[in-house]
Amino acid sequence: MRSPVLALALVGLVFGARQPGWKDHTEYVYRVDGRSLTSLNELADQYSGIFIKAKLHVSPRSDGKLQAWISESQYAQIHSQMPNGWNSEIPESQLNFKQLGLSKKPFQIISQNGLIKSLVVEKDVANWEANVIKSIVSQFQLDLQGKRAVESHATTLPNDEKMEAVFQTMEDTVTGETETNYDIHQLPEYLVDSQPWLVPQQQLQGHGKIYEVLKSKNYTTNRAMPAYQYGFGEVQEGKPTGNRMGDFLTRSALSRVVLTGQLSKYTIQSSQTVNKIIINPTLNGKQRGSAVSSLNMTLVEVKSQTKQPQEMSSPIDIGNLVYTYEHPFASSNKVQRKLQGKDLASGESEEHTPRGKRSLLQSIKKSILGEHTEANSEEQVQYQMRPQMEESPESPLLPYYMGYHGKSIKANSDFDVKETAQRMSREISDDLAEPDQILTQSTLSKYAMLVSLVRLMNQKEIRAVTQQLYKPEQQQQQGSWMTFRDAVSEAGTGPAFLAIEEWISTKKAEKGEAAELVASMANSVRVPTEEYMQKFFSLTQNPEVMSQEQLNETSVLSFTRLLNKVYAKKTESQNQFPASSFRSFYTKDGKDFVKTVVIPYLSQQLDEAVMQADSRKIHVAIRALGSVGDKKVLEAFEPYLEGQKQASQYQRMLMILCLDKLVESNPTTAQAVMYRIYQNVGEVPEVRVAAVYQLMRTNPSAQMLQRMAQSTNVDAQEDVNAAVKSAIESLSQLEAAESQS
Repeated sequence: MRSPVLALALVGLVFGARQPGWKDHTEYVYRVDGRSLTSLNELADQYSGIFIKAKLHVSPRSDGKLQAWISESQYAQIHSQMPNGWNSEIPESQLNFKQLGLSKKPFQIISQNGLIKSLVVEKDVANWEANVIKSIVSQFQLDLQGKRAVESHATTLPNDEKMEAVFQTMEDTVTGETETNYDIHQLPEYLVDSQPWLVPQQQLQGHGKIYEVLKSKNYTTNRAMPAYQYGFGEVQEGKPTGNRMGDFLTRSALSRVVLTGQLSKYTIQSSQTVNKIIINPTLNGKQRGSAVSSLNMTLVEVKSQTKQPQEMSSPIDIGNLVYTYEHPFASSNKVQRKLQGKDLASGESEEHTPRGKRSLLQSIKKSILGEHTEANSEEQVQYQMRPQMEESPESPLLPYYMGYHGKSIKANSDFDVKETAQRMSREISDDLAEPDQILTQSTLSKYAMLVSLVRLMNQKEIRAVTQQLYKPEQQQQQGSWMTFRDAVSEAGTGPAFLAIEEWISTKKAEKGEAAELVASMANSVRVPTEEYMQKFFSLTQNPEVMSQEQLNETSVLSFTRLLNKVYAKKTESQNQFPASSFRSFYTKDGKDFVKTVVIPYLSQQLDEAVMQADSRKIHVAIRALGSVGDKKVLEAFEPYLEGQKQASQYQRMLMILCLDKLVESNPTTAQAVMYRIYQNVGEVPEVRVAAVYQLMRTNPSAQMLQRMAQSTNVDAQEDVNAAVKSAIESLSQLEAAESQS
């Protein structure tokens, strides 16, 4: 069996055989300048964010790798007017730079023909520092030879005689592995003369030329996309991780790299990437906000190097350049080894490799990955562990989860999340006692912060705060308790669910109060794991819940609406919940749970309510079944719609109306059912009219509408004819593109 160390060494030899962008025995020093700013820039020129600066030192090694280290890393916060926009020049005298805290330890870059394959860092480097390194090194990611180019009639690849090219690739950088459009062309001399900072070391040009490489990312087409999204289930167009999501969000990234030399030997003079996210906070408003990140690298010095770069003491390969999620609650957040099976197993490496080297690559694959190198595409993407019910989820990319050296702010020994939650609950309660002071005291911002803090808390921590604030005998403490109670209901985590369940069991919350908490909790769920959904289902069957009419009805209806969000439509489920972070919650086991457990239970509840002639329970059961949105619900309604079981005409009509969620999730099935009911001239008009209106929401064809219009000439039920006429006329006046057909 080959040693993994030997295998990695072979990888370095194969991937690092050629370094066309770097000269042996030379050290390249780049100045790094970055900024990340947010603003509602259409309302004001006020920007908030951070600036960073550093120096990057890069030297080629004799084994074909690049060795680098970062020095003089600093950052500065800013909250200031920037009249000329996000790119305004800010004098350093106006910025208070502080040490960024990078370790200055060397790291290695494994690349092939300029295409970076992986990074090697010291094993005691923190994960957040590794991500900073990835963001900087991503500026050097260049596929100038089009090794990963996607075949297209518009593709023009560079060659030794002509470097100009246009092509598409799949390329990994810190923001993900995405489709990337390349445009390589020669830079006019007049542009270089007018913008000398693009080519700061022009003496290195030699007999070569100056080229500009423009790269634009298509985030919509991606293989790996680090992201955290929540609450976009109702946005029909696009996805949160794509270039565009309806009228709410647009995203773009453009890189500009300036080279001197030629394809076989060049120097990277400067590189800048600008990533923009434009947001419409109110959806229907014209004012937009922006989040802009820019990273600029400029070659400031090139000097001879007389000795080999120092060896790393404990190297560890952390894989490609894609951002790696933090583990906010781990005792140690050091980097971990990540073998890129996809890269080693890709056909691209073999297509452009001679047969002798192909066999070498195959042996490397078997040494590192074993015999089975064809992994499932989902397994190539990183995901966080699904949380246990009593623990907070390890949500990535959120400030309270990674804001303290890459870990949760709970890791700060000077911060006590329980005491802070108590203090903020009291502050908010005091603010609410004087409503005219809510704006000046930023009470809503405080409440949003409190909810975020509760999301960090586990079951024991929420219970401890509950014991401190829930004191019904002390009237002055009631405001603090209610503030914390409401924040827990909006946290959307497993510990928050367990707390509310415990409050109901111990009668800390009951009747209308408990019903409001459950409804709010269901609307706020962040990580609806199968365990969470099963616990929620059990809550609806809790004797304490079922004994309180309002609470019972609310819990059942809230639960089935949540089921619909999670399991009815895959796309909406993935947009609503953080599927990019925890895998999709739209699972086979979850859907089986709905079909084999929930729907039969609700169907039984409906049958029992009908036998008891309890109209209120009947209506709740019908609405709950309809909210699930699965076509198996039809089996529960069919005996009543077909007359096999007794139900009033109103209840039968209500069943049709409550199939609205099925219409949304499975319009094809719903259309067939509704059309059959509409065609049944022996059915009562109320049921047929309800079917007509539901049918119109299934995007019926022009031929179906024509048949329905012709039927009005012979149909004896005028109410039905009027409904058909009204619906068709309304459809003809719609402007939406999908309705024009």
